[in-house]
Amino acid sequence: VIALAVLPALTEEFLFRGVILTEYQAVSVPFAVIISSFLFAMMHLNPVRLPTYFFCGILLAIVAYATRSVFAPMIVHLLNNIAALFLDRFVYNVAGNQENRGILLAFILCCVLFVSLVLLFMEAQRIYSGYGVTGVSSPYVRTKKKKEPLGVGDALLAPPFVALVILFIVISLLNK
Repeated sequence: VIALAVLPALTEEFLFRGVILTEYQAVSVPFAVIISSFLFAMMHLNPVRLPTYFFCGILLAIVAYATRSVFAPMIVHLLNNIAALFLDRFVYNVAGNQENRGILLAFILCCVLFVSLVLLFMEAQRIYSGYGVTGVSSPYVRTKKKKEPLGVGDALLAPPFVALVILFIVISLLNK
C-alpha cells in the first residue's frame, strides 16, 4: 500500500500540482492545467490510457485550484490508488459475470464521476462565495506584472517539457 498508493500519490502531486502547475501558472491558469495534466499522463508511460490519465490530471488540477492546496489532490490521488489496488479485481469479477459488463462498468464510472463533480462544485461554490462575502479578491485574477511572463511558445519549447515529450515517445516506441 505504501509503495503502490501512498508514495506515488504524494510525489506525483507534489511534482505536478505543487511544482509544474505553479510554474506554468505565469503563462495562464488554463495553460498550466493542460500542461501539468499532459505531463502527468505522459509520466505514466501508457499510450493507450493517456486520455484517462490526462482527464484525471485535469480533475486533480481543478481540486488543487478549488482548495488552494496541494494536500487535497494528494488525498484524492491516494484514495484513487487505494481503490485501484483493492477494488479493481472485485469490479472486473462482477462485470465479468454479467452479460453487459461494459454497460455496468460505464454506469459505475459515470456515477463516480457525477458524485465527484457535485462535491467539487459544492466546494468551489463555498470557497468563491466566501471570497465574495469577505470582499477578498481571488488569487487567480491576473494582475499586470512589470516583467512579462513567458509566452505559450516559450513554455512549450522549455527544455524540461521537450525532454519529457521525447522520453515519452522513445519509451512508447520501445514498449510496442
